[in-house]
Amino acid sequence: MGLDIYVGTLTRYYSGQWETIAAQTAREQGWSFKTVRPDNPDDAVTDPAQLAPAVQSWQAATSEALGDNLSEPLDWQEGMTPPYFTDKPDWDGLGGVLLWAAYLEQPGLQRPKRYTKDWEHDPAFAASTAESFQSPYVRNFDERALAAGHR
Repeated sequence: MGLDIYVGTLTRYYSGQWETIAAQTAREQGWSFKTVRPDNPDDAVTDPAQLAPAVQSWQAATSEALGDNLSEPLDWQEGMTPPYFTDKPDWDGLGGVLLWAAYLEQPGLQRPKRYTKDWEHDPAFAASTAESFQSPYVRNFDERALAAGHR
């Protein structure tokens, strides 16, 4: 199981006509690959011709509901024509960003010269995630779950 990030139109996403980065690599190398998506009922609408108007209607309704909270109505190109992008985030990237933020918060500590895979035990990370430390960054994760998933 893996996590893939998709950036593209909702029409393409819900039609299922996009490939994960792993599927793209497998196709390019001539390997077999099967993507399994959870919660995909047999009667799901996947026809782009049916999806595009539904997405545009949702876009307009959302824009209207947000009203004065928007400086201008929501508007983006939908359909199958715009390109899409996909990739897999990894623990090294997340660890690098967390260490970067931790060393910004802990300027008295010397940054390592190279990335360390053991970032959850890094002194700056430990100091920045201590209960008593008031970070200027919003914490949207549970450090224990993060550390447990890292391994």
